[in-house]
Amino acid sequence: MRQIVIRKDLVPALNSRVSLMGCGSSIHISCPETADALLKDAVNETVPLAALLEEFRRFTAGQPSALFARMYQLNETSGLVIDQNIYLYHCDVCPVWVDAEEARWAYMGGKKYLGDSWWFGDDEILKDVREMNVVAFLEKYKGC
Repeated sequence: MRQIVIRKDLVPALNSRVSLMGCGSSIHISCPETADALLKDAVNETVPLAALLEEFRRFTAGQPSALFARMYQLNETSGLVIDQNIYLYHCDVCPVWVDAEEARWAYMGGKKYLGDSWWFGDDEILKDVREMNVVAFLEKYKGC
């Protein structure tokens, strides 16, 4: 299953907000001097671009991150982040991508806790989310 890097912080009304700015579903950072203001306006980002890029590099090198997560993309609008918990991330229409230097990550609009992953591996969780009904999944993973 395809994995993408997402920003953990959510952006309510993400696609509406970005669409009103004329950015579509992608924000290309070509001028670092104006990047912080652009990200603040488009996705309500409070972390400076330089710090985001540094954290992105550490994260993609295998370090844990408070800012980024790997998401298994279930479809165009949704995916699972599996750490000690299982979270369903969602975005109406599609994620909004940021391209800056060699880094690329997505912003999402919503997040729901589905359960705990302590006793199960990613492969089993991904198989179960595709094959089990909602009640059975939540009961197995202690989501309710």
